[in-house]
Amino acid sequence: MKKIIICDGGLGDSLILVGACRDRVDIAIRKAQIPLVSKLFNVDNAFDVHDPTFKARKDKLSEEYDEVIQSDMFMANFEQLYPLNYYKLAAKRLKQLEPAVPKLNIPLDPIQGTVAFHTTATNPNRHVDKSVWDQLAYSFSKAGWVVYFMGTSSDYGFADPKRRIYKVSDFEESLLGQAELLATCSLFVGVDSGFLHISGILGINGYCLLTNTGYNVLENYSQIKSIDNFDKLGLQPTHSLQPYCETSKFLADSITAEQVCKEIGIPCSSTYNKVDVSKKTTVRITDDPSNLLRPYLDGFRIVECDEDIHLTLRKDGSVLIEIGEHTDLFISHYLNLPRGIRNAVFAAGKERTHGLY
Repeated sequence: MKKIIICDGGLGDSLILVGACRDRVDIAIRKAQIPLVSKLFNVDNAFDVHDPTFKARKDKLSEEYDEVIQSDMFMANFEQLYPLNYYKLAAKRLKQLEPAVPKLNIPLDPIQGTVAFHTTATNPNRHVDKSVWDQLAYSFSKAGWVVYFMGTSSDYGFADPKRRIYKVSDFEESLLGQAELLATCSLFVGVDSGFLHISGILGINGYCLLTNTGYNVLENYSQIKSIDNFDKLGLQPTHSLQPYCETSKFLADSITAEQVCKEIGIPCSSTYNKVDVSKKTTVRITDDPSNLLRPYLDGFRIVECDEDIHLTLRKDGSVLIEIGEHTDLFISHYLNLPRGIRNAVFAAGKERTHGLY
């Protein structure tokens, strides 16, 4: 039976759907995901879901395939994620009795004393304050570890090579290349993101800092433990997709470097001098003389985007983001792009203001 999955979503969705499907499949996904997802054992062909050639075939896929699987709404509605085991949910929708974690054709070869961080998710409700990651990086460094910040150049992280702290996008930007480096690490520490799922699939030991999503995220990855304050604060994850969820922000702010270090079993260093020699790319700001770069916009930068982007800093402290034909008001200290762009596009056309945190 010939099947194709169409998934214009995050990397985690692509990986989960392939695993839940179990059968050999073709898949149409975002271009950046293709080299990595092609390494899954049960993927025959991977296509760029936005490529004009594929779009031209889209209406006739039912003639080529016995089953065309559209991923829309499998994991979420427009406002929140379903608070269920993602693999089981996808398997149920695909009429499979039991889901399976997919297998990646990437050899696991961990080097002791190497840790991979991933700090950024498409949903900003999962972010922990940048200062926590700074303190964790220097705590691991002083404990003798090599630290790798995974992700795109717009994902939070920094490079201090003298202290063996590296931002991987400075020298390797592809998902596949980063996954191959991740496979050499002996520990993963991060938020609920695509890199969490890569770590889980590869079998790397790790810790996930949970704020907006719950334990269901980790049910299929027994070697990854959670670090959270749900019970301590008497709160439950909201699974909200609306930026920004106050409960998620409160839970995120409650996680400290001291808590993470204690869970992992390394000393927490409270004194360090941060050095950052990461490659930088500056963002274009509209040339309105009244627009001054506010302190909370430090590090606001952009890598690649096919659309024409303009950012206008307004007098009320908001940022007007114009992406092609889309416009949105976006206020947060989590202004990392292109993740921020995705959130702005998600809410495009809705005149909303979000409170400063």
